[in-house]
Amino acid sequence: MLAPGMRRTAQRTQVYNAIVALGGHCTAEEIAAELHKAKPGFPRSTVYRALEALTASGSVYAAHLGEGATYYELATGDHHHAVCQVCGGVLHIQEELVSELENHLQEGHHFKPVRTEVLVVGIKPPDHSFPSGHTASSFAAATALAFYYPKAAPLAYALAAGVGASRVHLGVHFPSDAAVGGVIGIGIGTFSAWLFKKRGGRAAARQA
Repeated sequence: MLAPGMRRTAQRTQVYNAIVALGGHCTAEEIAAELHKAKPGFPRSTVYRALEALTASGSVYAAHLGEGATYYELATGDHHHAVCQVCGGVLHIQEELVSELENHLQEGHHFKPVRTEVLVVGIKPPDHSFPSGHTASSFAAATALAFYYPKAAPLAYALAAGVGASRVHLGVHFPSDAAVGGVIGIGIGTFSAWLFKKRGGRAAARQA
């Protein structure tokens, strides 16, 4: 609900309802897109003004999660988040965990929390990250290339290793995902090169 005492306008109500429809954790751009579904001409500037008013009144909470966009959600209780710096996904941290932290500070260090805001920034790999498909395909291509052009093998494998390292660096895969992907890729590349060589030998035998 809108905060008591807040001047209610149609625009503020519509923006508030859009946040409700989106389920929270939505940016101003996402709110504007939601409103444009029903009212294509809804001014984007009105969305920002309404969000400022809703935030100032306490109806909406503005979460500044790291260096990305500001996320808006309904002001219901405390707000503690874990945000992925790769995909921008946001998770709620359970209030019980925060309470344990506050109790630890108060009982173990005689520190009484007055206000607690928890923000954890990290990396959440995709659910299906094993093995790394990019790494597998890169090593498969490198192995096949090295089979026919041995002198190019160092460069080909260096590039393939770079692809695997980049997937880990970007946070979309664990090191084990890239390692297994590399092994699978080498196996696929070896089999493919052997198969092509075998078929090439048969074709040459037919022509002879």
